[in-house]
Amino acid sequence: MAFKCPALKNVNRVAALVLLAIIAYMFVWPRLAHYLFRDIPEFFRERSCRQYDPPPNLVVYEEEPAAAKALSGRDGYETVALPKGRSGVAAIYIPRCWKDLNWNVKCSNSVLFLHELPSKSGKSFVWVELHGQDELFLYTRVALPGRPVDSFRTLPFLRRGRGYVRFYAGQIDAADPSHFTIRYTLDGKDGIIHGRMRKGDHWLDFEFPEAAR
Repeated sequence: MAFKCPALKNVNRVAALVLLAIIAYMFVWPRLAHYLFRDIPEFFRERSCRQYDPPPNLVVYEEEPAAAKALSGRDGYETVALPKGRSGVAAIYIPRCWKDLNWNVKCSNSVLFLHELPSKSGKSFVWVELHGQDELFLYTRVALPGRPVDSFRTLPFLRRGRGYVRFYAGQIDAADPSHFTIRYTLDGKDGIIHGRMRKGDHWLDFEFPEAAR
């Protein structure tokens, strides 16, 4: 009858466990760590942006010097240079969720609108930023469910005269979730930009007041 050494059997078990641990560390852990420490937190950061609901009177872009100076010291606000040909700075507001979502990118543009809109494929993630090195323009992007950014547009915001511009946080239309508005003042006069998700799924239509065309 063959003699089996219990100690050797235990060594073989330990060696097998160590080998499994090495394999798991090399092939399983990287994927698990990516899921735990990047994919899950990113999911919740994006969900916060998709459900972002700012108050309608929140100023997100301010050019008037005194008002811009007052806002620049508040939480969430930063300053950027005014468009080419204008001296001074504007105060811009960047939502916390947007900074968190773009944790590895410097956010330097005012966020006019940030939410999800119903589309043919489900609920698309939509954001509208205000860019302006030479002139102001709206930069819009749409991300379809389960896909990266699908489309983008740039739309100029034309202004006549040398007056100051102020933008307020965009708002979802409670009666029509595919429609949103962005309120602003230009030369002391109020205006509203209308945005709507086209039924074609991934394209935004905009309606500008005559003064901003």
